[in-house]
Amino acid sequence: MITTIILMLQQGATLAPEAPLSLPSSSASEKTVQIGGRLQSDWTFILGGEDTEAALGSSLSDGFEIRRARLGVFGDLASELSYKLEMDFAGDKNAFTDAYLEYSGSSWGDWKVGHFKEPFSIEELTSSRFISFMERSSASSALAPGRNAGVMLSDSNDSITWAGGAFRETDDFAKTSDQAWSGTGRFVYRPWFEDKGRSFAHIGVAASMRSTNDSYKAKIRPESRLGVDYFATPTLAADSVMLLGIEAAAQEGPFHGQFEWITAEVSDDGGGAEPGLSGFSIQGGWFLTGESRGYKTSSAAWDRVKPLSDALDGGGTGAWEVALRYSSVDMQEAGAGADFSAISVALNWYLNDYTRVMLDVVRPELGAADDVTVIALRAAFDF
Repeated sequence: MITTIILMLQQGATLAPEAPLSLPSSSASEKTVQIGGRLQSDWTFILGGEDTEAALGSSLSDGFEIRRARLGVFGDLASELSYKLEMDFAGDKNAFTDAYLEYSGSSWGDWKVGHFKEPFSIEELTSSRFISFMERSSASSALAPGRNAGVMLSDSNDSITWAGGAFRETDDFAKTSDQAWSGTGRFVYRPWFEDKGRSFAHIGVAASMRSTNDSYKAKIRPESRLGVDYFATPTLAADSVMLLGIEAAAQEGPFHGQFEWITAEVSDDGGGAEPGLSGFSIQGGWFLTGESRGYKTSSAAWDRVKPLSDALDGGGTGAWEVALRYSSVDMQEAGAGADFSAISVALNWYLNDYTRVMLDVVRPELGAADDVTVIALRAAFDF
């Protein structure tokens, strides 16, 4: 791939998201390659939390990190066959994110095979480039599945979106390390969808039946990246876990809202405890400058925000958004010992379509532990 890019640059090709590069071939009009990526740099400041540190046995300290540093290629191999291959270079090891082929020529719908997100949770399916907060809600991060290897069939129109597939658990290198599997499906109905998504309502349900290789554990972070899990359930004896999710979202001009509830029911054929875990989040936001969030019917998830005025090239103000979220997770049945909740406030400045600055203030609460305030700042761009 590096050799191909160098050859194209020597021939005068331009690396631009709006102008896909053509691979040299006998049918170059059908084969394309585009280069994309993202960088998210975070500064985090912690106020309070001495008792919480003692309870966790870990330090909650100020710091800086590259949250995500991704580079990938995507495009078409034929008129109805597309691909994507992306890796994340942040942290102490490289990891695959998306790596798949998608075929859109079937009368049944679109087929996807490879490594990608399971169809569960609007919060999880919305790209980190487009969420209103720096981190996803504690309920989604603790209970919703993410990327795994599998095959999925999906279809959509303005009114409905559905998807279902079979998956195998994978590690960071998209390699299956055990025999865990899952069957996951999601259905979304939109009572109305107008003005290209500036006005719509979204109601959805998702379910996932998952094997567990004899154990299950859920972990929570306080809706920020502190380098440690805020708390976790004990390792539970489990043969399978049934996930159920209910979600709703709506937008009317500059105002948007979202609700999500997820429950996990643990089953143990050995006669052990079978606890239930659940969590929910509710959030709302307002664009002070009049924009709306983007929305994709194909995935039934939020999409890119496009400012009405460009703050970089056009001399405008960009887009300004304020958002508020409350989330809660109940894991007491699983022996976690306390409920978790968090209130998050966000201020986002979208300088143009691809660049934004985010400020989050988070108040996580864990039982009777002392108050912690997290102030986090992110500079992000993608292409």
